[in-house]
Amino acid sequence: MATLYSDQITGLRATPQSKPDSTVSNGKLRCEVFSWTGDAAQNDLVELCRLPVGARIMTGFVDFTDFGTSITLDIGDGTTENKYLSALDIATAAGTSAFANTYALYGVGRERLSTAITLTAKLEGGNPGSGSLYGYIWYTVE
Repeated sequence: MATLYSDQITGLRATPQSKPDSTVSNGKLRCEVFSWTGDAAQNDLVELCRLPVGARIMTGFVDFTDFGTSITLDIGDGTTENKYLSALDIATAAGTSAFANTYALYGVGRERLSTAITLTAKLEGGNPGSGSLYGYIWYTVE
C-alpha cells in the first residue's frame, strides 16, 4: 500500500521545507453573515455584506425562500453580477445552495481581494415575489 501526499504535505517534507501559506494552514477564518427579507423587482441588486481588502474567499452558503415563477439568483462582487453563483433556480421551492465553492471556477482561496467588495445578489428571470435570503461567506485575511 502506497502513501500519497497532498501538495501541502509534500512542501512540508521537502528540503528546504516549504510551509503552506495562511490560506491553507493556520490562517484565521472569518465569517460574514447576511439576511435580507423583502420584495424586489426584476434585476434589482441586494447588497448582502462587505469583504475587506486582502480577503481570500473560501466558500459561502445561501438559504432562500420561494420567490415565484422563473426567478433565478446570481451572487457577485458588485462588478461581476454572477461571479460566485449564476442562475440558481429559486422559483419553485425554498432551498439552500453553496456558492463561491468551485476551485476550477473561482480559485477558492487563491484570489486576494485588491479592494474591498460588496457581495451582491441579483434576482432575474421575471418579477420576483417577496422572499428571504439568509447566508454566510467564509474568508481569510492572513
